[in-house]
Amino acid sequence: MLCGGWTANPDSPIGECGFSQTIGSSIADALTTMGETRGFHVEAIEGVVFGGQNAPDPPLPTKAVLANVSQAAQKADVVVMALGEGVEAETGGDINQLDLDNAQQMLFATVQAVVATTAAEIVTVLVEARPRLLGKLIPVQSGAILMAYLPCLHGGQAIAETLLGENNPSGRLPFSYP
Repeated sequence: MLCGGWTANPDSPIGECGFSQTIGSSIADALTTMGETRGFHVEAIEGVVFGGQNAPDPPLPTKAVLANVSQAAQKADVVVMALGEGVEAETGGDINQLDLDNAQQMLFATVQAVVATTAAEIVTVLVEARPRLLGKLIPVQSGAILMAYLPCLHGGQAIAETLLGENNPSGRLPFSYP
């Protein structure tokens, strides 16, 4: 999801645009690797499928997914929630509403309910090509929100470095985030 719709198909080793699936890392892989060198453990839990060209209206998370995510959140000091939208290109990116899909909002609400009973924080990373409406919980219950846009192949590493304080992202958006 980090590269958007104009990059390699995940089912092929090299797409027509020349990106190799062995270059770069996901957010989870980069955090796991950096955690090993810094003495903390990262547990990556798969949540829901992002919406997009291949899944415009993703199904709500199953009870098993919610239980798995809840169990992991109960043990966490920090929960990093990567949310956003799936890859798209041209008409596949057309949407009728800017709301983040219900599956992701439900996943966040579940994690937030668990984290509210612990001392953990939620950090939200938005991987999306455009600003999406985040619902009522996400902006209020996140200790921090990082707008990553589509950072591409080395985006996972850059996001991990940012989350661990190796760089301080700054800038001014050309719009007000809704």
